[in-house]
Amino acid sequence: PYNTRAFGKGVQVVVAGTEVEVAVHSRDRFQNRTSNGTVSVRISPNNEEPLALTVTEHALGEFRVKYTTPPVAGVYLLTLAVQHDQHIYNSPYALHVTPAGVDESKCT
Repeated sequence: PYNTRAFGKGVQVVVAGTEVEVAVHSRDRFQNRTSNGTVSVRISPNNEEPLALTVTEHALGEFRVKYTTPPVAGVYLLTLAVQHDQHIYNSPYALHVTPAGVDESKCT
């Protein structure tokens, strides 16, 4: 999984309670596309699946991961793994969740 990489805003700085997307490109040691079957996603501190998680194989060796970020701002660990337990390159990621803006219509 060293050659399997993640791209996108979903592994960087995100806004609390929003849907984000991560692209995961799976490659073998010769950089050929390969399907590792599944991609698992966990967010710590509780090591749980994120809300509204969907993982789809877009093309051979290319996955699209969509999830809803934690509702509370803070720094979390985002773990991306293939075949359930093999971390991909640079996983776990430090996921910086920033506060969502204020919705004035919901203020009293």
